[in-house]
Amino acid sequence: MPQNNHPNGHPLDHLSPNLMLHVLVVIYGFTPIIGKLISIAALPLVWWRLVISIFALFLYFKFKKFRVEMDSKTAIVITLTGLIVGLHWATLYHAIKVSNVNTAMCGFATMTFFTALLEPLFFKRRISILEVLLGISTLLGLLIISYNDDVQLNGIYYGIIAAITAALFVIFNAKFAQKHHAYNITFYEFIGALLCVSILSVLLGFEPWSMRISPADIFWLVVLSIVCTVFPFIEATKIGKHVNPFTMGLVNNLEPVYGIFLAFIIFQKSEMMTIHFYIGAAIIISGVFLYPVLRRKTIKQGQR
Repeated sequence: MPQNNHPNGHPLDHLSPNLMLHVLVVIYGFTPIIGKLISIAALPLVWWRLVISIFALFLYFKFKKFRVEMDSKTAIVITLTGLIVGLHWATLYHAIKVSNVNTAMCGFATMTFFTALLEPLFFKRRISILEVLLGISTLLGLLIISYNDDVQLNGIYYGIIAAITAALFVIFNAKFAQKHHAYNITFYEFIGALLCVSILSVLLGFEPWSMRISPADIFWLVVLSIVCTVFPFIEATKIGKHVNPFTMGLVNNLEPVYGIFLAFIIFQKSEMMTIHFYIGAAIIISGVFLYPVLRRKTIKQGQR
């Protein structure tokens, strides 16, 4: 079904997909920092993030005169994918709350490994040895980090769950983006995510809709929802048309770099780690820079 009333582009539309992807990852680097600045627990945090994001989307669509239209079957499928998005955010912010930004982000960096394993299943291609090796190097870095006695392992575990769920919805979005407008995908996935977090909140005894939230938390929730959620989520979905999911997952591993760097500047002593942490983080980060070079060489050799 063709999409109609597409909004006009914005000033960043002229950027190449790869450059735009890096811009988004810089923005994502601020999300764990803001998550730590917000005092409420992970589930209420994500619930309010989604409520504000959906409201902001609604206002933006009205301003752009964009109508959310999609056949019911596709809308249900994308909404169900949103359940994975909700679980991803819930586990990621819980990882930050039970540990610190550094630990949670390094657990999340295993997204590369899981994307390398899962993407071929959905796109019906052979598993790349190069991608698996780089994914394994990420796990090696994680093991070195875990050797540090100061690391809270719960942060690692929940970070890994966040990585698996992120790998899944990035892969699904790459498929959706081939046929559907990014705004439609974002809207229905946010609805699904809100449904997921609402169910989890009820099961675990949270009532985020009845909580009192401080003015400082409201401010940071608005920043998190609009600047670090609505805009990058839509743009990342658009990029899915041009960049394969593994590359997206690998570049997203720069998020720990920005998160760790910003956390060290803002929180200082609470984010200081041992030498094991920094060695492991260096191994994880090196994969981000090595993959494009090695992949280019592999493609050239295959063309000879």
